[in-house]
Amino acid sequence: MFKQIHLYMDKISLSKAFSTHFMEFLNEMTSLFPKNVEIRTFKTAVTQIKRVNPSRLIKTWFSVVTVRFKDAIYSENFSFFETKDYSNDLKNTNYDNDGIHKFIKDMRTASNTMSIDNKKKTMKYLSNLTKMSEMYSNKM
Repeated sequence: MFKQIHLYMDKISLSKAFSTHFMEFLNEMTSLFPKNVEIRTFKTAVTQIKRVNPSRLIKTWFSVVTVRFKDAIYSENFSFFETKDYSNDLKNTNYDNDGIHKFIKDMRTASNTMSIDNKKKTMKYLSNLTKMSEMYSNKM
């Protein structure tokens, strides 16, 4: 029983750490692209999800990002994300809509203006979030 409680507490800690780090990442993106309404809107949505169901963020990251893109993330292949066509990845998911496609297109365009340091920082955030989601998933 103690082991189950310990695993449960680890999952809560990981979920909280993930949510905090994800918000830090979104704050960084907001400061890099202050005029991008989609980022601010997404940040607001994430804040609401965090309040209602914080574990949903880390679970969704794992299934949508980690499973599909961890190799590119861990190899710090930023250009992969700049050139990737996400259409097939989004088909038949809750994320296959014009708003998400526009957001991806806008982020791809905005990323062309990012400095190398900011691209490296972005990849570090993605790597940290991916690692936390893997740790969380392995504790299930």
